[in-house]
Amino acid sequence: MASPRFKRGLFVVLDGPDRSGKSTLAGLLCERLRRRGVSCLRTREPGGVPLAEALRRVLLDKSRAIAPFAELLLYEAARTQHAQDLILPALSKYRVVLCDRFSPATYAYQGAARGISRRLIDLIDGVATKGLQPDLTAVIDLPESEFQKRGSRSREDRLEREGERFRRLVRAGFRGYVRRRRGAFLIDGRKNSGEIVGEILKRLDPLLKRRT
Repeated sequence: MASPRFKRGLFVVLDGPDRSGKSTLAGLLCERLRRRGVSCLRTREPGGVPLAEALRRVLLDKSRAIAPFAELLLYEAARTQHAQDLILPALSKYRVVLCDRFSPATYAYQGAARGISRRLIDLIDGVATKGLQPDLTAVIDLPESEFQKRGSRSREDRLEREGERFRRLVRAGFRGYVRRRRGAFLIDGRKNSGEIVGEILKRLDPLLKRRT
């Protein structure tokens, strides 16, 4: 039997605050990679597998009040199932597994904004992911003024309905994550989608060449 062209695919995470355009960018990035002949699986958090999608509906339901620690555990439960059932198996089949949100969001939302200690998140998240770390993390940085321009109040989910102070803490949390983590970088979310995708590909291309 011929050996595979690569031992393990690259795990790439696209993260950032609400209304930063992550889902659109993830679709464009996967499309660009596929046109180059690179197999790409796109997924999201919370979600990607049935149980995690069910938990997503609970977590984003604006009619629910969820305690911060309960919120953390629900996100991590969704991540556990997602990593076990989809991400880890997919890394042996695809050159790139691209996830819209992952652990960086937990450090920003439940850590920086909700006040849960980074040390506790390190512990719980490490168990939930079996130590899985992204090879590359692109964090879309967006100022508060841009949030106000995008979307509508009537369509907001539970987290989007949080106030300005919460969103500023989330932004600071993402910036802190980038400073601490190797392979993570910020991109100005005010740039057009083509520029953003181009910046990510510049960072991703050397990793793909090394894994060929």
